[in-house]
Amino acid sequence: MSVSSRLVFDPADAASIAASSSVGAFVRSSDGTLIGNVSDALKVSFTNASLAVSATDLDIRNLVFATDKVDVSGSSITISATDLDIRNLVAATDSVSAWTKDGSGNSITSTASALDVNIKSGDLDDSLGNTAIANESRTVGTSAIATTSAAALAGRKWLYLANVSNKSMWFGKASVTSANGFPVFPGDKHEFRIGPAVVTNVIGDAAGLDLRVMELS
Repeated sequence: MSVSSRLVFDPADAASIAASSSVGAFVRSSDGTLIGNVSDALKVSFTNASLAVSATDLDIRNLVFATDKVDVSGSSITISATDLDIRNLVAATDSVSAWTKDGSGNSITSTASALDVNIKSGDLDDSLGNTAIANESRTVGTSAIATTSAAALAGRKWLYLANVSNKSMWFGKASVTSANGFPVFPGDKHEFRIGPAVVTNVIGDAAGLDLRVMELS
C-alpha cells in the first residue's frame, strides 16, 4: 500500500505537477458563475459605477500632483476658522478674494485697484486755513489776559504764538498761571489747532513782554 505525503493540483494536468503541496478548488458565485483571477489576485468586478467610502478620518497619503488627484467635483467645501493662515501664495498665480465691509456691514468698493474712501467729517479740509487771517501783538504781564484782544477769528482752525521777549510766558485756560500753563519760552514759536469756541489766556514772568499772535480760518 502506498501513502501520499503531498496533495498535488494542476487545473490543466493534475497528474503532472509535483513541485509543492497545494489544494485547489473552483470558486463560483451563487448562480454557479466561475469567479476568476488576475495576477494571482481574486478578480472582483463592481456592478455599480462608483464605490462609496464613508469614514470619519480618511487618510490618503503619498499622492503625486503630476499623476494623482482626488476629484470632489459637484461638491463644495466650507472652511470655518477664527484665524485662517494661508501661506506661500504667489501673486502671479494665486489670489485670495474677500469683501471688505464697514462697521454697518456695507461693502467697501474700489476703483482702479484702489480703495474708495469717502471722508464725511471734512477733517482734511479743516487742516487747511483758506478763508481768513488775523494777527496782532499782545503785551503780556504777570496777570493772565486773553490771547487775542478781540473775539477769536470766525471759523478759526489754527492759532500761532511767538514769544519775542527774553522772559517766559505761559499759555492755557482763563486761570492759567506759571505753575500750570503751557510754556512758551523766549524765542519759542508754537502752532495750535484750536477752534474759535475755545477761550485761551496767557501770562508772563514779567511785565511788558511781547507776544505775537496769528489766527487762520
